[in-house]
Amino acid sequence: TFDDVSSSTQEILVWLQNKDIPFAICPCKSLTNDNIGWRDKVYFINQYVDEQKIYKKLSSVFLSDEFTGNLDFYSLSKSERFNSHKMINEVVAPLFDAIHPNELKKWAGSNYFNLSELLQLKSTLKDLILINHSSTHVSLTSLSPEEVKLEVEECQHFLKTELDLESKYFAVPFGI
Repeated sequence: TFDDVSSSTQEILVWLQNKDIPFAICPCKSLTNDNIGWRDKVYFINQYVDEQKIYKKLSSVFLSDEFTGNLDFYSLSKSERFNSHKMINEVVAPLFDAIHPNELKKWAGSNYFNLSELLQLKSTLKDLILINHSSTHVSLTSLSPEEVKLEVEECQHFLKTELDLESKYFAVPFGI
C-alpha cells in the first residue's frame, strides 16, 4: 500500500501493474486537494518559526504552561493528548501562515498526487484499488468518535464523488 500517494510513486505503480503485483493507494482528501499536508507544515514551522513562538502558541491554545524548549513540536503536534483538529486549525495553520513566502518557495513542485493525476491513474491502471485514508490525515486517537466518523465519511464521499470509486478498506493515519 502507498499511504498519502506521494508523486514519487508514479513509476513504481506502473511497474507493479505490469508485473501483476497487487497494490493499493491510500489518498487523503486534504493531501490530494491541497498538495501539502499539515505534517509538511509542521516541518516548515520547525525550520522557520522561533521555538519560543511555537511554545507560546501551544500554551495559549491548550491553556497550559507545560510547553518548554525540551519538548519536540514535531512529536507534540501529533500527540493523542491534543485534539488534532484543534492543533491543525489553531496552532499549525496560524504559525505556517506567518512564515515568509520566500521561505516557502523552497518547497516547490508536486509532493502528492492531485485529483487529475488520480483520475489518470484510475484510467491507466486496470486493477487500481483505492483505500480511504481519512479526510485530513489526523491522529484519530485524539478525536471523539463523531470526529473519527466524519474523517472517514468525508474521505469516502470525496472518493465517490471525485473518482467514482468506493473504498472497501480504511488505512489508519499514523498506523494507530
